[in-house]
Amino acid sequence: MDARTLPPVFRTALALFNALRCLGFESEQIYFCYNPKQGFLIEVKHDGKEWGIRAGALDMTYEKWQVEWKKVADAMANGEMDQESIDEVWRDFYPHRMRVVEDLLRGGIRIPGRY
Repeated sequence: MDARTLPPVFRTALALFNALRCLGFESEQIYFCYNPKQGFLIEVKHDGKEWGIRAGALDMTYEKWQVEWKKVADAMANGEMDQESIDEVWRDFYPHRMRVVEDLLRGGIRIPGRY
């Protein structure tokens, strides 16, 4: 699977997941959520606190999102995502990484390994 062909909101979600993993959060602490009003959300649960960030708007039903995102998640988990395309998605997101750190800290979330 080529990450460059995914909808922009899915690419952003992958980049956010990568940013959170790089900060030391475990995969089990990161949740992907569909919200009909807010769109695609990524939530982190850590030290008894929750924090969320919006990946973007969705133009699909919950059922369609579930099916399409499962394909992406399965491809990532099974090593079927083209690494070059993942790297490109990350490079596109990289300039925005500090916003994630600032939002986490503002939300009272301790970044693993930081303290």
